[in-house]
Amino acid sequence: MAGPLRQLTRTAEAYAKGDLTQQAQGAPIREVQALAETLNAMVQAIHRHVEELTTERNQAAAILESMAEGVIALDPKGRILLSNPSARSLLDLTSPQMTGQSLVEVVRHREIQDLLQEALQHRQRTTQDVRVFHPKERSLRIHAVPCQGCGPSGPCAVLVIQDVTEHDRYEALRREFVANVSHELKSPLTGIQNMTETLLGGALHDEANNERFVHLIDEEAQRL
Repeated sequence: MAGPLRQLTRTAEAYAKGDLTQQAQGAPIREVQALAETLNAMVQAIHRHVEELTTERNQAAAILESMAEGVIALDPKGRILLSNPSARSLLDLTSPQMTGQSLVEVVRHREIQDLLQEALQHRQRTTQDVRVFHPKERSLRIHAVPCQGCGPSGPCAVLVIQDVTEHDRYEALRREFVANVSHELKSPLTGIQNMTETLLGGALHDEANNERFVHLIDEEAQRL
């Protein structure tokens, strides 16, 4: 019985070191056979769990890689846990290995650093628009979100970064258009209002001028 037990012990030690390729060998002794079957069932369950975790990790990585929004996850000390290509592009982060580095070291932008501190220290979800100038001028909307589950050392944070440059440009064009239209409408409307007040003030019965005022009102209305 000692021989099969020693073999099972060596197999269990291999499992403990992460080597799950070995299979526990049984023996004619019923108790040893039951122990070997239990170890093999445990290893199969671990294999299935590892495969599920690997699939989930690959799916999450694929989603992050394809997102247009930038994503940076940080630990409680503000060190980068992960970042996707969009985040590195939007913030012009060219360091080949950023994981483990402090965000303060790689992002030289005070407003972004303040957003992170707000999320980590005060546990506040914050959104702010900031401007960056490298590699080109952009308007970025950054959401700093505190979250749990990063480890025993405390809460972490996630930065979600959107490029709103085009949105801001269209909004500026819209405001300019509204201002121009308002200006173009103001002059004829003011003229119509003044001439209407004149007519109501008594000029309506002035046969020498009332028709002229009506024609002027019509001309201003045509301008609209």
